[in-house]
Formats: sequence, C-alpha cells, structure tokens
Amino acid sequence: MASKSIPILTYHSLDESRSVVSTPPSIFKMQMQRLQAAGYRTLSLQDVARLIRSGDSFPDKSFVITFDDGYKSTFTEAFPVLERYGYTCTVFLVGGYCGKLNDWPGQPSTIPRLPLLTWSQVKEMHSYGIRLGAHTMTHPDLTRVAVEQAEKEIVQSRVVIEERLGAAVAAFAYPYGSQNSSINEIVKPHFQLACSTRLKKVTLQSNPYQLERVDMFYLTSPRVFGLLPTPLFDGYLSARR
Repeated sequence: MASKSIPILTYHSLDESRSVVSTPPSIFKMQMQRLQAAGYRTLSLQDVARLIRSGDSFPDKSFVITFDDGYKSTFTEAFPVLERYGYTCTVFLVGGYCGKLNDWPGQPSTIPRLPLLTWSQVKEMHSYGIRLGAHTMTHPDLTRVAVEQAEKEIVQSRVVIEERLGAAVAAFAYPYGSQNSSINEIVKPHFQLACSTRLKKVTLQSNPYQLERVDMFYLTSPRVFGLLPTPLFDGYLSARR
C-alpha cells in the first residue's frame, strides 16, 4: 500500500506544564503505543524529501517524528519510548544553547524555562540512530534580523553540530516557522530540506524546503489524536489553520 500524504509530528518539551510547547510524557507514551499497535512505522525527513523529489508515493502507515529546540526531556522521556518501539526522529538543536536553558532572546514569558540537551546526550541519541537537525544558534525570527546575521545563524548552527558529531547535518527548521524567499535561498545550499510550522500533512507536491508539520499541541486529546489515521484528520487540520 502507498499514500500520497504523510504527517510530520512536531513535539517540543515533554513535561507537565501544559504550556504551548509541552506535551505530558504519559500522552506521548500513549500516542507512540497506539501508532505502534496500529502498525505505523517512522520515516526520516531525508526519506520524505527523497520521495517528494522522485515523485514516489509514501509507504502506507508511515509518519515522521520531530522535536524542536532540543529539550532535555527528549532524552529523558522520549528516547526510551522511541527505543522501545523501534522508532526514530529528528531533533532540531539550537546550537548555541545545548546544555543551557531555553532562555534565548525573544522567548515569551509564558514559556517555562526548561533545561536543554547536553552534547553528551545528543551524542548518545545520535549513536542510536536519532538524526540531528539545525535550528539556528540563538533561535531568532530570521525574517527580523539582517540577512548577514540570518546567514550566520543558519550556517553556524550546522557547522557546530557537525563538528560535535562528526556527521553531516541535512535538515533545518525555521524558528517560529518564520521564513521568506531570502531566508529560503540561504538555507538551500547548506541543507537537503527544511521544516516549516504550516499545519498540514506533507504531500508529493510539498516543497522540500517548506515541509508542513503537525504541532502536537493540537493533538493532546486522545479523542483528537484518534483522528490521525482517518480521513477526518485533514479536515481537522484545515479547521485549525
């Protein structure tokens, strides 16, 4: 079986704060268990970009997992669950903040201050097969800084991760989903793909440098999450947009 669309699920922190960047760990466990029981398997972002470019369909019952910002809970809460079910994901790191708190400039006061992954934790996940992506050095809105600063944020974040891991970084995620044609053109020579925050499933017509994703804040309810494998899911995302 094959599919013409695939969801890229976006998580941030797994914690009990109920903020807009938080998913309770128990909910995450339930979601992964239900997907595994239904026969779903994970694809990498690189797989998705390759299929879009080749025009091939996506495997049936497949999905992608991403974590933005690189919270410590990705290691302590998500990683054991992913190992249990044989799932993989891409974690987008803020290169200048690994081992620190998520208190970069511009962080809203409504977001709790939480610890981020250390480089040793990043390396351990990478050795298992978790992919690491770049999310700039300091998490700015790239459309609101000078082009030269935006380029430095984008390129340096890839370089720092590659130096730490000794492996190529293929994926980028735009902080806050903010992008324009100038930012896209900076990203393209340095990465194979990039993720947006547009609330939609990826299709074969998607732009590999503007991949749509599903923010899991909107799927915390088990009832709503149950829509994911059904035809009603696209309608739900459309209403949310």
